[in-house]
Amino acid sequence: MDLDTIDVSNLNRQFLFRWRHVRMPKAQVASEAAVKLFPGMSVTFLCENVKSFDHSFVTKFDVVFSALDNIDARRHLNRICLMANVPLIEAGSTGYIGQSRVIIKDASECYDCQKKEAPKVFPVCTIRSAPSTPVHCIQWAKLMFELLFGPADESSIIKDQHIRSDSPLDYLRHLFHDDILAQAELRDKWLERPAPAPVDFASNPEIPDQPAISIFRSRSQEVLSVPEYMAMFLSSVSTILNERKDLVGQLSFSKDDPVSVDFVAAASNLRMFNYHIPLKSRWDIESIAGAIVPAIATTNAIVAGLQSFNLSFALAGNPGRDLWVRYPLPSGNGSIVQSSNPPGPNKDCFICQNKMITISVVNFDEFSLKNLAEIALNNHLGMTDPVVIKEGNLIFDALEDDEEVTAQYNQSLLFWEFVPTGQLIQVEDGTTNETFHVTVKQDEHIQGVVVNGQTVDTVSKRQKLE
Repeated sequence: MDLDTIDVSNLNRQFLFRWRHVRMPKAQVASEAAVKLFPGMSVTFLCENVKSFDHSFVTKFDVVFSALDNIDARRHLNRICLMANVPLIEAGSTGYIGQSRVIIKDASECYDCQKKEAPKVFPVCTIRSAPSTPVHCIQWAKLMFELLFGPADESSIIKDQHIRSDSPLDYLRHLFHDDILAQAELRDKWLERPAPAPVDFASNPEIPDQPAISIFRSRSQEVLSVPEYMAMFLSSVSTILNERKDLVGQLSFSKDDPVSVDFVAAASNLRMFNYHIPLKSRWDIESIAGAIVPAIATTNAIVAGLQSFNLSFALAGNPGRDLWVRYPLPSGNGSIVQSSNPPGPNKDCFICQNKMITISVVNFDEFSLKNLAEIALNNHLGMTDPVVIKEGNLIFDALEDDEEVTAQYNQSLLFWEFVPTGQLIQVEDGTTNETFHVTVKQDEHIQGVVVNGQTVDTVSKRQKLE
């Protein structure tokens, strides 16, 4: 499963894709390559986002392999595998480093047992008017892409009400000439460092034709000249304003979109020229802007082999060993593959330690929010005043007395009107400060309501008191 198509930058990361596969679905090409290697093997591919599936999807598998490249998708896959009690062989690589481990509920750490490092935040004033490193300029270029072509955002740290135009040349002149001249006039700012220098418009830059842009991309690992980056900038803006005109106002930067990478590579390099910072190649900028370290095919191949090694452990319900790839070795000798005993679950983890609740009902269509709060939650979890949240939005509050809000979140409304079967929701109890992740599904083979395999009383505490 993969929702993406193959880009030229993907060709160096593994051994399945070739030049002829560029722009084809990754999942399709990978499955065809596997069948070619092993004739007669049955492979089903899906061009889908894993985040669109719930735990019922993975229950059909004996084991799940993860080769994801972002935290959100990994967290989702971790959660639905835990809910389905299906072993997950998690893996990843960064340059010369890689790892593979088995995640089994109650037997090993899950993906969320340890906190993940938050993305680095750069000072606003530095990005806006005093960049000193390539990263500052790259971050500025990404923010500028969002400002020019994305949704209106009053919270944006970079604002310019006079920049929108139908002319790519206007963007170039405003950002890298006129605005820089205005910055340079603030002489008190440049007592200890050189004042910024505008780009030269004497050559009357023009929008290059498409073959020229293809040549620029083929030289992605070279540092180009300032006129070439000006041409790349003009081309990317022209493409967006002409070919994606209907999408302007909705766009966001993506490392997998060549045009947005062209814009950020060109804009950040012109910004670096303005502030006397050494320029970078498009390749380097794509890596930094996408918060990725360029992948190495041999590392990925080793990690894939380690995942296969872990398969026998996973099928036996055993977490096996955590396996690591580290090379070149500091000492110059020893094995590049190292192993360690997998740590047990973090007892405070809200995801894998008794904080995930599966509610099974005979007739999902008749299950209401009131049933969820009073029958399943109050009786089984001891919650006093549960609050039900879906994707950050409140859909039930047991304490809400306001008539207008009560009408909006009517307790008699059916659960399926708010939440599809199997979808994860969040349930919080203000009294105990506990949070649970809950999913509700239909099971025609049970009687009453079953919570995590245990049949619960179908008469709520409040009904008994009445």
